[in-house]
Order: sequence, then structure tokens, then C-alpha cells
Amino acid sequence: MPTGAFLLKILFTAITLGFGGSGGIITPIFFIGATAGSLFGSVLGFNVSVFSAIGMIALLAGAANTPISACIMAIELFGPAIGPYAAVACIISFLMTGHRSVYPSQVLSLTKSSSLVVSHGTEMRSIGSVEYLPRPKSISEAMLKVFHKLAKKKSDHE
Repeated sequence: MPTGAFLLKILFTAITLGFGGSGGIITPIFFIGATAGSLFGSVLGFNVSVFSAIGMIALLAGAANTPISACIMAIELFGPAIGPYAAVACIISFLMTGHRSVYPSQVLSLTKSSSLVVSHGTEMRSIGSVEYLPRPKSISEAMLKVFHKLAKKKSDHE
């Protein structure tokens, strides 16, 4: 595979869907995840096959908001030895995705952080912006205060 194959697949899939083309969404997710994992494995000098498998499963977990089923799929497809690595990658991917999914009719059943204010039981397509309320005395709260002060100074100068 060419090094940037996953980037080309993202581009071509977006163009196809943008023009109203039909097609599955899972196969491009598998391809993009596997080729991105392959790239990172080869760049970092690790086993390319293992990184391809982990990339494929992690992207599925994040894109579809399904970390448990993606971990089970990893074990079914690649054997139990990959389970712990797939679990870590799937959880990170799931948390990084936020409240988005490739399935807009998916119903939100849990909040991924106590700092995010979202109503449960709503479809992903209905979730607009998510309110962020950092926990008191946390690093996030301190960073948010700094950003607000910087924004206020900038607006005062204009």
C-alpha cells in the first residue's frame, strides 16, 4: 500500500458520498483504520500487521461509538493475544470521538465525561453543541479561565 493510502481513501469516500453515491460506510472505515495503523506501525518500527489490526478496530470503535463490540470483533478476527491492545485503543478512540457517530439514529445512553452536559436518550443527529462545564479545581477549569482572560484582553484591545 502507498504510505498515504488512508488519506486518499478518506478523500475519495467523501467525494463519492458528497455526490450522492451510495456505498457502505464500514468497509472504508476498515480500510482507513488498517492503512493508518500500517503507516504508524512502519514509521514507529513495530509489527505492521498488529498495528493494522489495531488501527482498523480502533477507528471502528470511535466512528460507530461501539468500543465493546469492536474489542470482541478484534478477538474474533485476530485472536485473543490482541485483546488488551485492542481494548486500550478502542477506549481511547471511543472517548476522543465525543458525541458523534456515523449512525445518526444512534441513541445516546451515556455521557463520556462528567464535564459534558448532554441529555440522554436523544439521537446523535439531534445533539447540536455540547456544553462544557469543567470540574472545579481541575486543569481544564484553569485552562478555560486563562483562555477567557486572553479572549477578553484581545477584545478590549480591538
